[in-house]
Amino acid sequence: MGKKLIIYDLKNGTRNNLAQIGIFMLIIIIINLLGARQITDFEHRCHLNATVLDYICFVAGGPKHIPDNMLSLYVIPVLWLLPQVMIAYIIGYYAMTDLDRYGLQVLIRSDSRIRWWISKCIWNSITVIGLYILLYGITILVACFNGAEKTFRLTPEIVMSLCNISNVNGSVIVHRWILLLMPILVSVSLSVFQMLFALIFSPIIGFIVSQSIVFLATIFEYKILFVNYGMLSHYRLTCGSPIILRDGLLICPLLYIGSVIAGTLFFNHYDILPKQGD
Repeated sequence: MGKKLIIYDLKNGTRNNLAQIGIFMLIIIIINLLGARQITDFEHRCHLNATVLDYICFVAGGPKHIPDNMLSLYVIPVLWLLPQVMIAYIIGYYAMTDLDRYGLQVLIRSDSRIRWWISKCIWNSITVIGLYILLYGITILVACFNGAEKTFRLTPEIVMSLCNISNVNGSVIVHRWILLLMPILVSVSLSVFQMLFALIFSPIIGFIVSQSIVFLATIFEYKILFVNYGMLSHYRLTCGSPIILRDGLLICPLLYIGSVIAGTLFFNHYDILPKQGD
């Protein structure tokens, strides 16, 4: 029954979010086209060749570092926030909406609340990973179409001028880890954390909590705002903040595991019957 539950959630969750996924793809395409135009203009002016990783950095590198004593310089990073908001919206409502509808029958037949919750966590994680595959795939296609060098290496002049990166320190391998792995790891952890709050309180509360963390992380580089670990622009190696890769690789999995366990414990005592309505 566990495998059938997962298949059910993957099919049903994707079907229920097709329009939202389409909007997400459109947003990523628009961001990439804006980035491609800026990068191309910069290449022509400075006689440089951008790489695929430069394009990825433009989309996923994070908002500009703002020193504590210069918060008046903060500008809302709309282009970076839009994909985060869409991911939160896509995963934020399915679990509880499904429970109010056909999912309750599936839950009763499965005779296991734990399986139902774990299945939703797996759906959540696979969906987020899939959205990032779309994000990276679209970005790589736009980069290649625009003539970018097919290498995963940052061009310091380009990312420091266009991608909110203050300094390009650290190794190429670390840059790849932070730009290609950490945004996924952070988003997967945040999404399950959001779903936990949706289960305990409501989907809108879960959405508000998750996006509050995201928004605050664009301003403050505190370790407790773990979304910072998904932003190259906020790492110690680029701006001197306390954010380091090792901590992110520890904190995000712990948050994910903790959210799954907390949800399991809570859902075992959750009264599902009032959710049926009239």
